Amino acid sequence: MALITGTDLATYLQITYSAGDTALSQAVTLACGLVTGYTGQNIESATYTHTLPIGPDLTIRLPQRPVTAVTSVTIDGTVLTSGTDYDWDGLSPLIALDGYTPDDDVFTASVVYVAGYASVPADVKAATCRSAPRFYGAAPVSRRSPSTTTGSATTPVVVRAGSTTTSGPS
Repeated sequence: MALITGTDLATYLQITYSAGDTALSQAVTLACGLVTGYTGQNIESATYTHTLPIGPDLTIRLPQRPVTAVTSVTIDGTVLTSGTDYDWDGLSPLIALDGYTPDDDVFTASVVYVAGYASVPADVKAATCRSAPRFYGAAPVSRRSPSTTTGSATTPVVVRAGSTTTSGPS
């Protein structure tokens, strides 16, 4: 699943969407990659398995957010018990080791957890749509120019990078 669809981007650009528009599909892919790369977050809900460092305060910081579930914590082959060996408050990206102290030579834990949003938040979709036109070769809607007038309606002209356009009667 992507942060936006081709239809989302076409609507934002005020153009007609065609499933075969590879340039638009590529713009969607690149814009989604830009947003996830910039934030360091995958945004959409997924299950993760990470080997993570145990902090000096006996906490484990989960890198993807928001964390919605912690499935398991394993240290040095021992599967820990929630509420006894570790605690997670249901909100933060931190797991606190409470009843379990690892050996002095153990510095990592394997954690399986679920993080991300069930549906992409509107502000993330908006930011992704806002960044996509640069990959499509179109100016954002607010800066788009020129326009062509057909009858009483004004239709924006989308010019892809490296192409030219003419307007007027043909």
